[in-house]
Amino acid sequence: NEDITLNLRLGGQTLPETVYLLANGRRYKMTAADARNFTFTFNKIQKPFAFRVEAAGFESGDYEVNLIPRPSLEVFSATLQYPAYLGRVNESLNNVGNLLVPEGTRISWSFRSTDTDSLLVVFGQGAAVAAQRADDEEFTFATKAMRSESYQVKLKNRYGFNKEDINYYLDVIPDQFPKVTLESFKDTTLFNYLVFGGNISDDYGFSKLSIVYEIEPADEEDTRERKGSIALPLQPKQTIQNYYHQWSLEKLKLVPGDKIRYYVQVWDN
Repeated sequence: NEDITLNLRLGGQTLPETVYLLANGRRYKMTAADARNFTFTFNKIQKPFAFRVEAAGFESGDYEVNLIPRPSLEVFSATLQYPAYLGRVNESLNNVGNLLVPEGTRISWSFRSTDTDSLLVVFGQGAAVAAQRADDEEFTFATKAMRSESYQVKLKNRYGFNKEDINYYLDVIPDQFPKVTLESFKDTTLFNYLVFGGNISDDYGFSKLSIVYEIEPADEEDTRERKGSIALPLQPKQTIQNYYHQWSLEKLKLVPGDKIRYYVQVWDN
């Protein structure tokens, strides 16, 4: 199914004005580039054939054109195994090369091809990586999607590569860091408590929310526990939510001159 162009050059002193090709029981006139050079293109060859050249009553011997198979991709599928914390059902796509997936998704491809000795996958500007052969016509390849980039599938046999480039794009949705805001109010009379409030947000949910604190005693020889944390309640699957906590300071046994530093910390899922 590809074209082949025959280039012919004539020698000698007496040159014919026209040159013909004899092929498949037909006679074709070649195109003259100049007095000595002629061309003819056979279009989309489907089967082997023989041809001869004829000019001014003379004929050449027979020449044969044989066909060789190029590797060809027939069908393929991609199985998407999403990270467990997303709670998303895995899925399979047929003949879909351009993919949009969350970061950390494991993608397993199955390629079915013909006349293929090896199949290579190239991501971005990286090196080609060979897929695993499953049987005479199937190759498999798997990777974990961590960044957006283009990828190319190459098929190869002993004669060469596939004719048309097979290019796709893998678009990865990053797992964003969670966000947290904090407002605090303190008991300015007895300094017995602190009140915290704010909101947290994340693209997929949360696993933990805490107040983290550190005490700097006025007396450096003080043996009290200087660091600690307090877990705050949250809704793990709710992507945007508020929090509130009134923190009693009595258990810390603060004395005049003590300093306390604190912050709120949130973990995604």
